Amino acid sequence: MNDPSAPEIERLSDQFSMLLDATLPDAIQQGVEATQSDRWRNSGWSEMANLLADVDYSVDQRRVDRARSVLETRLATCRELLL
Repeated sequence: MNDPSAPEIERLSDQFSMLLDATLPDAIQQGVEATQSDRWRNSGWSEMANLLADVDYSVDQRRVDRARSVLETRLATCRELLL
């Protein structure tokens, strides 16, 4: 995949991981399990992978359009959170 926005997405992912790691000690003190951050990361990546698969492989155009829309929304939310 030759996506010109890939470097920006990787940068956002790195920033999100940094923020998550920075807040984890306080979250653990508040009762969040130490492994919860891995579950959050895995859940996010799984969702994105499923949406990308729908965009690339679905034969249903409505499903493709919905997946694109959700991907754009998720990335916009991430950008807003980090910027």
